[in-house]
Amino acid sequence: MVAATTPDRPILSLILCSRNDAYMGNSVWRLQTALNYAGNRVGALGLDHQVEIIVTDWGSETPLADVVELTPAAARIVSFLSVPPALARELQHDSPFPEVIALNIAARRARGQYIGRIDQDTLVGDRFLRWMSGSAQSGVATPGTQLRTTLVFANRRNIPYRLAVLCPRLPIVERFVKWFGDWLWIEYGRVIYRNAVGVWLAHRDLWRECGGYDERMIYMNDMEIDMVERLLPKYPIMDLGAQIGYDFYHLDHY
Repeated sequence: MVAATTPDRPILSLILCSRNDAYMGNSVWRLQTALNYAGNRVGALGLDHQVEIIVTDWGSETPLADVVELTPAAARIVSFLSVPPALARELQHDSPFPEVIALNIAARRARGQYIGRIDQDTLVGDRFLRWMSGSAQSGVATPGTQLRTTLVFANRRNIPYRLAVLCPRLPIVERFVKWFGDWLWIEYGRVIYRNAVGVWLAHRDLWRECGGYDERMIYMNDMEIDMVERLLPKYPIMDLGAQIGYDFYHLDHY
């Protein structure tokens, strides 16, 4: 089945979550850089009508929408969902940040035919966006497999901390990835979905079928593993990273 794009139904919804709290350094800069990098790539490829980015702002006292400075290209495709601090504290119990709840909120608001989870400090590259557009239009994930019934996972590359800690301007980051991206260290292992996520993507029907992330897992780690393994008995998984040169770039932090 070929994916149909309409003004109300883009092909891809990228979902992520964040908070205005200086997590492990300048987290707002990392988020802003990731959003603007993706927005500029989407705009340059002419895919504005095919991609949206949804950010769940979890309990920020000063909303991220008020402090993140978006480029015009990013502003066209990015939206923020703000969870008020009082409600966030009630829902998270003793967890410092319940990503599973925050990401499910974004997934429920996603309009795209495919929902892809990325980290708030991961840059999304051209090769992924071209692959996504072409594969969604054709409906084919790999020869003989349909994209709408395939689980898609990609590991990521790592932008060194020595650069990221300097919070360089976006053009510097863009040039760095262009020149050195293919030489950056890849965070991967034998079982792809048990390692760092560049993107975790599936058709919206599969998200709905499995209920998304298990919201009992309010502490960090293993939530992708759990979601993938609930779907694996019925659906194959593909290693997208190996096909597109691991076209995701994490802004390292400590």
